[in-house]
Amino acid sequence: MSYSEYTEGIFDGDNLEYSDEIGGNIGIFEKSDYNYFFSSSSICSYLCDYETAKSTDLLKYKGAQVVVCYKRYAVIENGKISFINEDFGNDLKEVNKGFYVFTEKMRVRHDVCVTEYSDGRVEKMDRYIKYNTVSDKCDDVMKALDIAKAYSLEHNTRCVVAMAVFGYDRYMDFYI
Repeated sequence: MSYSEYTEGIFDGDNLEYSDEIGGNIGIFEKSDYNYFFSSSSICSYLCDYETAKSTDLLKYKGAQVVVCYKRYAVIENGKISFINEDFGNDLKEVNKGFYVFTEKMRVRHDVCVTEYSDGRVEKMDRYIKYNTVSDKCDDVMKALDIAKAYSLEHNTRCVVAMAVFGYDRYMDFYI
């Protein structure tokens, strides 16, 4: 006889992981004139400038199947804006593909599957799925800021509000 047990929980995990492929060493929550970064699954690039972002070959970027470039709007800490990109609206080259909220501490979904076989064998599989986005796509930056403020207070963490600019989907083999 076989059975399967499934449990799931969401909790604050490790801090956001960075890829050193792009940018220097300035994290997305730091004050900087660089305001572009890439996100792929639970890994972010360091901040970079517009020219670096535009010249990045997304086909070669490591990580998950979908890589998105974001333009940072604000950093939220303890429910308040601690940094805002003063030049956010000055770049008319950008196409708004929605605002998203990123959190410093990754949210982790932990799945445990246990299977017991008739011959006495027991198999257990643990999976951790890390992700650091708090909100779904939001077209209103003020609503995204409200989500970030509330989340940063409730979870005692920093958040970033950023606009998706462009990306590449390896599943579908096209730019987004």
